[in-house]
Amino acid sequence: MIEFLGQQPSAVPWIAQADALIAPSHFEGMPNVVLEAMALGTAVIATRAGGTIDLERDEATIWWCEPKQPDSLANAIDRFVTHPDQRRRRIDAAMRMVRQYHDPKKIVRQIESLLRPDNEA
Repeated sequence: MIEFLGQQPSAVPWIAQADALIAPSHFEGMPNVVLEAMALGTAVIATRAGGTIDLERDEATIWWCEPKQPDSLANAIDRFVTHPDQRRRRIDAAMRMVRQYHDPKKIVRQIESLLRPDNEA
């Protein structure tokens, strides 16, 4: 079932209980909603648009489709539905990727180390 909820004060509870987040963007910078879904353990179906493609590295984390191609999106949704064995692997890979590359505490430490004068290392 698909529900169109309109504007919500917080999307987190809705994303967390969803079977999947679908991000059919034509363009994306860094898609925070995709990162949020991954961190919450929600599967992601998304277009290969902008920064979204950077959210897959060594392991499959997303069911991909092409921007502006509804048939490609329908095929990605179909693959998600008909291959439940892949869900847990992709969700686990996505959660590992978020922890490794997008953990806020790690990012702050990296920025601090870049800004720290050499004599304070």
